Amino acid sequence: GPPPSPGEIPFPGLHSRCMRLGTSAALLSLLLPILAAAQDAPDLDEIYKGLRREVAEQARPLTEPRPVSPAGAKDPLTRIVSWNIQTWGSNVKEGRRQAYQAILGHMFSEGRSAQVLAVQEVAHAAGAENFTGLLPGGADRWNLSFEDSKDSQDNGFYTLKGVEVDCDRLLFLGTGTAGEEADKGRSLHPARMAHVRVGDFDFTIITLHLTYQDGDADASKRELKEILKWLEGYFATKGHDPDVILVGDFNLPTRRGKSLSNRASEGGWMPVEDILEEHPLFRRELDRQGRRKAKATELTAFVDELTSRHQGEPANNYDHFIVSGDLLDEEFIQGSAGPIPANFLHAVEKEKGVYVSDHYPISAGFRTGGKGNNGRKIKRDGLLACPL
Repeated sequence: GPPPSPGEIPFPGLHSRCMRLGTSAALLSLLLPILAAAQDAPDLDEIYKGLRREVAEQARPLTEPRPVSPAGAKDPLTRIVSWNIQTWGSNVKEGRRQAYQAILGHMFSEGRSAQVLAVQEVAHAAGAENFTGLLPGGADRWNLSFEDSKDSQDNGFYTLKGVEVDCDRLLFLGTGTAGEEADKGRSLHPARMAHVRVGDFDFTIITLHLTYQDGDADASKRELKEILKWLEGYFATKGHDPDVILVGDFNLPTRRGKSLSNRASEGGWMPVEDILEEHPLFRRELDRQGRRKAKATELTAFVDELTSRHQGEPANNYDHFIVSGDLLDEEFIQGSAGPIPANFLHAVEKEKGVYVSDHYPISAGFRTGGKGNNGRKIKRDGLLACPL
C-alpha cells in the first residue's frame, strides 16, 4: 500500500530522521568542493569520514511528538507493541539475538513512549526469560507476565517497571490431570489477559494467537468467537473495565487488509469485522444521519497493512488491535496503529545476516491523561476489574 502520512507513521522519529538527514546532506554538499581542492592533504579521507559520522549523528531518531488533546494541551501517552516472535526458545543463534536486541532497542528506547509489549509464540518459560534479556535494561527494567502451558506457542506480556499489572492469567482454564490448566480446546495457543494501569489509563488487554491449522479460517474464527463469548460475559460483570484491547496474531484479515493480501482470493478467509458484526453487542451502530453512535461495547479493528511475511517479504494481513468503543472514544490515538516500517527491520536483518521473524511488530498509541477524544477527562474506570 502507499506509505503512511507523517501523522500515521507508527514510529514518527523515522520521519524526523529523514528531514534532519536532508539538512545535514545539504551542508555536506557545500563542504565537498572545499575538500576536493585539498586533495593533496594527507588527512582528507579522515575528514570525509568524520563528516559522514556527523551526518549519521544528525540523523538519529528524535523523541516522538505528544498527541494534542481536544483542548489543545499536550497529553501524556503510552504505546503498546505486539509481536509474533516465531517460536522463541532458549537455544537461539547469536545473530538472531543481536537482531532482536537492535530492533527492541529502537522500539523501546528511553526517548519513546512504548511501555507494554504483547508477544506471541514463546516456546516455554526459559524462552520467555531469555527474551527478557534482549529488552533494553533487561529484567532490571521489565516485568514478565507469562505462564508455560506446555504449548510451544504461548503468549505473554512484558511491562516496563512503573506500569501496574493488577491481575493476569490465562484466559481459558480447565481441569486436567495436574489440576487447573489451560483449556486448549477453546484456545490452542492459550490466550492471556491482564488488567493494566498506566497513569490515569487502565484497561483489560488480551494477547492472542488464533490457530492457523494450514490456513483453515474456520478454525481461527471458532477461537475468536470463544474469546468474544468470554468478553460478552466480562462486559456483563459488575465492576468490569470498559476499556478493552484484543491484540496479536489473528490469522484473519481486516476487510481492507484482505484486499492487499496474497490470500485475497480465498472466499472463506473471513475479515474480522464480519465476525464482530455477527454479534449485536459488538456491532457498530449508526444514527439516522449515518454517524457512529457512542457505544461502549462496540469493537473496532485496526491495522490493515501486511504484517505476516513469506520468504522474507510482506504477505498477509494477520496482526491487529481490536479496541472497545469506550476506549475508542477516550484514550485511543487516531492514526497511531500500524506496523513498524518494514525497511527498518529488513536493514537489521541484512546487517546481521539473519531472518528475525515471519511477522512484523505492530503498535498503537493511547492517551494516559488529560482529555479524551470525547473531551472528557481520562480517569481510571476499572477499579473493580480484578480478579477476573
